[in-house]
Amino acid sequence: MPAGSVLVQTILSDSCQLTALARVFSIIGVAIALSPAFGLLSGGYLVSYYGHMGVFIALSSFSILLLVLTAIALPQTRPENTIGYIKLNLAVRMARDSSF
Repeated sequence: MPAGSVLVQTILSDSCQLTALARVFSIIGVAIALSPAFGLLSGGYLVSYYGHMGVFIALSSFSILLLVLTAIALPQTRPENTIGYIKLNLAVRMARDSSF
């Protein structure tokens, strides 16, 4: 999931000042470090009580919840002064570039 990591870093860099950014990255680092243990414990609990379908339903529900929250609550972080490219024009420029 490297693209997700880059996306999160870009959003945080656009949204936070330098000192706050260090604090946010440290909190995210702790959450990432603890997530495998939480995943094993919660997955084991769900499998023991609800079977493999319990894990599937829990992950599906959590994914839908995160998608809805992202669509509702995540603001646009791209600065106003950046240039937007039309994807077709960008693709043509990349195709013509001999170094690419």
